[in-house]
Formats: sequence, structure tokens, C-alpha cells
Amino acid sequence: MNIVDRKDIDDKKWNNLVVNTKGASIFSHTSYLDSVAEHWCALVDDNYTSGMALPYSIRLGVKGLYTPNFSRYLEWLCLDKENDKKPSDLFEQLRFYFKIAAFNSSFLINENYKTVFVYQINDGLKEYNKLSNRMLKKYNKSDYSIKNSTQINKITRFINDNLSLKAPNLSPIDYRRFDTLVLSLQQHHLLTAKAVYDKNDQIQGGCFFVEQNDSILYLKGAACQDAQNEGAMYALINEGILLAKSKNKTFDYGGSRIPGVRQFFMNIGGYDKKYYFYQWNKSPLPVKTAHYLNRLLLKKKK
Repeated sequence: MNIVDRKDIDDKKWNNLVVNTKGASIFSHTSYLDSVAEHWCALVDDNYTSGMALPYSIRLGVKGLYTPNFSRYLEWLCLDKENDKKPSDLFEQLRFYFKIAAFNSSFLINENYKTVFVYQINDGLKEYNKLSNRMLKKYNKSDYSIKNSTQINKITRFINDNLSLKAPNLSPIDYRRFDTLVLSLQQHHLLTAKAVYDKNDQIQGGCFFVEQNDSILYLKGAACQDAQNEGAMYALINEGILLAKSKNKTFDYGGSRIPGVRQFFMNIGGYDKKYYFYQWNKSPLPVKTAHYLNRLLLKKKK
């Protein structure tokens, strides 16, 4: 297997690997990575039968492996899961090629470096709790309605305004990347947009769902406070779950380590699945210092 630069990746062969890997996410698709990653390359075999997308940044000339915003993890792709053999020295290869790393992985790479995180999925087996059912009943009695929408820009503005309050560390370029991502997913016919309308048929919120191989992913969503109070966010998530059921797929909530958001997902049918976090820094001292100072600045902004 070799590390292949983005410019040398065969898009058709790579996306065939993504689409035909059981359980693979949209996070590895070229359209997704081109939208959200600063740079990316891939560890892949000559025939594109197995591999892994590797997003990275470059700081002071040093490459750092990372998980882009609006993605959850990096994943191993393989057309033949029954005969899947990851490189025995995968961890060593990554540490050799990337002097800095702080990334999530869907699979266990090295027991000694991992930190365990969780995300939430719904396979239709867990019932909603009483609070969720109560909020859905409240929404059904309200003057709000949810419909498919082509007003992508209006929904995106709602989401971006919401993100600016809940995720203050996002930079202007992150918002531009999100806008680019939404448009790219729409062009590839992978995006479903739902909007919340008031009684005057004005948009008061909305969300985006993304088609994946085996699941429907809740990308992002938001609603005005009045609509939230009437249960609109519960109703939006329920729309996604119903969409997943109609396609015989699981529903992926996107995952959150924020306790309140995680509990919200758990209330409305979600349960936890594990993924892993890996981090190292073998860069020269000046780069380590710059990296450390940047982390301190980010903490002060929180």
C-alpha cells in the first residue's frame, strides 16, 4: 500500500471503494473531503480494494493528521470485509508520515494510544422515551409544519447562526467549508433538506440529512426558539428516523460529546457506539511550541 496525494487519486476508483464498503460513511467520499479538509491524501492499494483517507493540515511545514470539522472519524475501507487485512504496521506508518496527529478513528488502531468516545445511532429497536413522545405530540398540535425544501441557503443561515452560539471556535473558513459541503452533497443527490414552516409559511428552521451506504446521517439542524419550545427539533429528528426506516437503513445522529445533546439523541431512540481518538506530537520544538500556544488560545476562547 502507498500514500497517494490528492491530485493523483483516481476519483472514480476511490469513490467506488467508499460506496461499496459495507458500513462506510460519507466522510470518506471525495466530495466530502474536498469540501471540509484542508488537505488530504490516501493510504490505498494499487487496485483500490482497500485504504484509508488521511486529512491533514500543514503548520510550519509539518503535516498533521486530523479529523476535519463536520466529520466524525477516519475509517478503514475494504471491498471484501471477510478478507479484510489492515497493514500490520498501520500505526507505525501513520506515525512516520505525520509528525503531529489528533484524529478520531472508527476502528481500534493501537490499544495504548486510544481514548474512547461514543456517538449515537438508531436501528429502530429502541423506543422513544416519554419526554420525546410528549414533545412530538406538542409539535403535532402546534401551528408549525415540516416539509421537504429547496431553500438551502435559508436553512444554512439558520444552522450557521446556531453554530456561532454553540460552537464559538469555528472560524469563518469553517462556515465557508460547511456551505461548500452542503452544495456539493446536493449536487451529488445525497442531501435531503427539511424546513420548519410557521402558519404564515415562513421558514423558522430546518436540517440536512445525508444518504450513506447503510444509514441516513443527520448532518446539522436548527430552529428558532419558539419552534424549539413547540418540539420542532424532536420532529425534525423524527423525520430523519422515518426517512431511514423507509429506506431500510439505520439513522445516524451525527454524535455529540456534549452531555445535553447526547441525552437528547438517547431520548429519541439513540444508543451509543464506540469510536477512538489518537494523538501524538513528534514535531521539532518550535512547531511543538506553536502548537501548544495555539491550543492555549483555543481554550481561552471557549
